Amino acid sequence: MYTDLLKRISSHGYIIVAPQLYEMWPPSGYEEIEFAAEVANWIYSQLQCVLPQNIIGDLHKFAVAGHSRGGYAAFALALGHAKTPLKVKISALAGVDPVAGTSIKDQLEPKILDYVASSMNLTIPVTLNLVGDLARAGCKGCWPWVSRNPLRSSAGGILVAFLETYFKGESHDYLAILHKPSLAPAKLDPVQFKDSSNIAQV
Repeated sequence: MYTDLLKRISSHGYIIVAPQLYEMWPPSGYEEIEFAAEVANWIYSQLQCVLPQNIIGDLHKFAVAGHSRGGYAAFALALGHAKTPLKVKISALAGVDPVAGTSIKDQLEPKILDYVASSMNLTIPVTLNLVGDLARAGCKGCWPWVSRNPLRSSAGGILVAFLETYFKGESHDYLAILHKPSLAPAKLDPVQFKDSSNIAQV
């Protein structure tokens, strides 16, 4: 799932850094956030060293994103829960089906959800792709008779349109998705947009 999604985003000129933070047993929420902070700081200080000479990364346009627990780590990092000071300023935030634990009563520490609307007080653009049961259709081995392409294509298209809007000022595709969700390969229902806080949820 991730390879196709990341290739689609990078094909639009974005530099993607996608570390695998763990292979088997997941770390604690605190550890995961610190890993994410270390990666962000590596990008600030070392990314340019590994890029081709003709490519220059623009760290004034720096987005963090994640799927599932990675979404939790991305949000926690943007909310300032890392003990490691960030050397780079986060400009945008994206979550694909982020989860903060196994249930309301079993949240990862540090807890970032208080179940009060607009309580996160984020001042950067945010997009949330909540796929729910469709997540099974996006994962290898889940519901093998259902094509994974519509979900992957929709998630990738939304993320690209989001970045194009807030990093390049090209909002045509993003507004088209918001006003006509049927344009996406997968069904988007509901689609919500909060202009005051630059938050979109699909």
